[in-house]
Amino acid sequence: MEKFEKKLKIGIERMGEKKIEEEREGEGKDKKTERKTGQQNEKLRQDLIKHIEGFDLEKAQNVLNKKEFIIDEDIVNICQKKMEFIIGPKGCGIDGIEDFISFCKKNSLEINLSTEKIVADCKNMLKYYLSPEAGCWQHFSWEEFSLDQFISFFREYKILSNEQIIAVMRKKLENDLSKEKPLSSQEINKCRKIIFIAQENNLKIQDSLLEKFNEKEKEQKESPAEIIGFERFDTFDISGKKIQGREILEKAAKILPAGLYCANIEKIEYEDRIDQMPDEYGIKGNSTALYNTSEKSITFFLSPDPNYEKQDYIKNFPDHLTHEFGHSIDPREIEQNDLSLSECKEMLKQWIMVRKEEPPFSDYVEKINNENKWTEDSLKSKEDFAESMSFTLVNPLYMKIFAPKRYKFCVSWLKKRFPKFDIKKTAAKNEEYCRLLDSLNFN
Repeated sequence: MEKFEKKLKIGIERMGEKKIEEEREGEGKDKKTERKTGQQNEKLRQDLIKHIEGFDLEKAQNVLNKKEFIIDEDIVNICQKKMEFIIGPKGCGIDGIEDFISFCKKNSLEINLSTEKIVADCKNMLKYYLSPEAGCWQHFSWEEFSLDQFISFFREYKILSNEQIIAVMRKKLENDLSKEKPLSSQEINKCRKIIFIAQENNLKIQDSLLEKFNEKEKEQKESPAEIIGFERFDTFDISGKKIQGREILEKAAKILPAGLYCANIEKIEYEDRIDQMPDEYGIKGNSTALYNTSEKSITFFLSPDPNYEKQDYIKNFPDHLTHEFGHSIDPREIEQNDLSLSECKEMLKQWIMVRKEEPPFSDYVEKINNENKWTEDSLKSKEDFAESMSFTLVNPLYMKIFAPKRYKFCVSWLKKRFPKFDIKKTAAKNEEYCRLLDSLNFN
């Protein structure tokens, strides 16, 4: 009995020792698992920080989708700093900003869009987009317009109030309209665009500023375009009287709806040099004339064709002049048009529809060729618009018969841009120019 009890005691002691050993091993395994989990979480955390700072939101989302990952205050602070960076002067565009806000909302990362830095940066952003150097004043794709998008953004996320937005716009107008000297057409267009964008967004501009703008606009419109360098086209009429080249061009310019008083054209000049067609057009040859948006100028160039004599050049003045004029009033050139953004968009939609419904009539347009078909169609649309405007002004009867949809669109657009436009009066001015040609002696 004693031996049995002794063996039992020894067995119980061994079982206890084994249990203690197993418990120790279990604790070791738990600690190893805990360390491994901690290491994994730290790696996920570092990956998340790297993806957020690198603005790779897809990879960042993959990390956050893992169940074992826990969001802490440090991650929220990192997102806050990233938000303040991308909305700042070295950040990204509106689409990127909104993508990051959506990412934060989806993952319950509560960021503050009303910090002092974000509000200050948004005000500076608005000032930038009101400046003539900003992209929204240059040639733009009509589907996008950064300034309108930013104003909507400020409102949607309640970063800037209407009062703060209009205060920035008003200050910009006051600075520009306070200048004593007459404003350039670029400055006028800049002020006009600020007013239109304010009106589009139901933002009230003071009546006194509107009156001041109207005075400045009238002052600018009273200045005709300057004509420079057309001495090479001096000639004589059949009676022997000398006719200056600039006089001939002035006659041709009467065909334009506002003559030489078009706000989009400040200068018409001739340069005695050859200007090659841009490579993107895929057309071998040279340009006869070119419209420069930033300088508001039309430049005529030397013809490389020795058979293209003075007589031909003068005869075709109206064709080239009205074509370049067409570029100056293209609805895509928003800063060139004293109409609202929505009106320009609507007219451009109509123009796209006209091009779909009516085949092209211009051989020049059909010759345009570019490997990038989007670029090719964009160039064709732009040149087709200019050609349609030119033919409508110079040869309205032809357009009415052979391109009726284009004719109807062009007349509608010209009347919208120039309320006093009358196609019959334009035809009479064409006849007047033809009589001038008949009176010239090119021998």
